[in-house]
Amino acid sequence: TLSAWALSVSDRLILSWMLGTSAVGVYSAGYQLGSNAILFPSSSMMAGAFPVLIREYEREGRAVAAQLLTKLVTGALIVGCALVIFLAIASQALVNVLFGYFYSDAAAIIPIVALGQLLMALSEYFAKGFQLTKQTSALFWITLIAACVNVLANLALIPWLGIMGAAGATVLAYALALGLTAMRCQRFLTVRLPIVSVWK
Repeated sequence: TLSAWALSVSDRLILSWMLGTSAVGVYSAGYQLGSNAILFPSSSMMAGAFPVLIREYEREGRAVAAQLLTKLVTGALIVGCALVIFLAIASQALVNVLFGYFYSDAAAIIPIVALGQLLMALSEYFAKGFQLTKQTSALFWITLIAACVNVLANLALIPWLGIMGAAGATVLAYALALGLTAMRCQRFLTVRLPIVSVWK
């Protein structure tokens, strides 16, 4: 939990230190909109599916649970990509309506944050394989590594790119978390994405 907190909050602390509280306000507005647009559907879908996933794992074994988790990851990826594209198109209009002109700079980070949140949501889906097979200690190390990368990337990118650097650092850290989680998950549950269907 501490590692996950550092992963999600360190960008704001570093922004405040380097650029001041007004930059944090603009960043937080864009971050909340981009993050929640992905988090709400992905967490709702997993909240409904996780009890079924546990039941299938207990009754039918790893192979059936892996098939179900594959379907869930595929669905989350398709819905998430559609939302990221929508936010890339509509972010400026959404910011103008919801926050006003003062926060117009937040529009640029919304699709980037949404992409990062999608990567994190997919990582959480793969993490269910760790939870089902009781291999959760590996998740701590993955989250800790991603949190350290996030802090270092924020320190490197914020002075150069401002709030865009903070958003980019989030994507970088979440991409690393997803890569490590998906790769390690294959040892416990074989989750194979139907790449052609996802691209379509």
